[in-house]
Amino acid sequence: MKGAFNLNLNISTEKHRKQGIADINKLERAIERGIQDGIDEMEKVLAERLRINLISYGLGASSLMSNISVHGSKNGIQIMVGTEYAKFVEFGTGVPGQNDPHPNGGSYNEMRHPNAHRTTRSGEDYWIYNDNGEIGVTMGMPSRHFMYDTWLYGTRIANQKITKNINRSLREVGF
Repeated sequence: MKGAFNLNLNISTEKHRKQGIADINKLERAIERGIQDGIDEMEKVLAERLRINLISYGLGASSLMSNISVHGSKNGIQIMVGTEYAKFVEFGTGVPGQNDPHPNGGSYNEMRHPNAHRTTRSGEDYWIYNDNGEIGVTMGMPSRHFMYDTWLYGTRIANQKITKNINRSLREVGF
């Protein structure tokens, strides 16, 4: 079987018991290091994938690109984009957001004043919003789900990356 290894523990004597415990401890440290190395690799891969996804949605020059943060821990990997408007880009807004929704079924339910919605004479919807004290107008935008796409990519490669690093770590210590 590919990737399998054997750990034979002979505990018939005190010397063998001590060696068996040492081997188990070495094995445990190697696996922990392999997992951490895998998480470290995933941090880099996901940060790059997030940048690729932003560019693919035409957002490469946006402030989203300069506010990427990816951090791994023993509990997983956290991906953040530190801008207030990222949620609008991810889930879409207005009629275009309803017509081209987020693939995970979520939507951003804007909290807005009921009088903020308007309709043009030709029947197109638009919204008036306050952006840092200035009034703006938007027709809405479709979902550009760069975070979801990054998460989906991560779920597809995580096992492969972590397993590769665990196997490398085990080989380095002789398993």
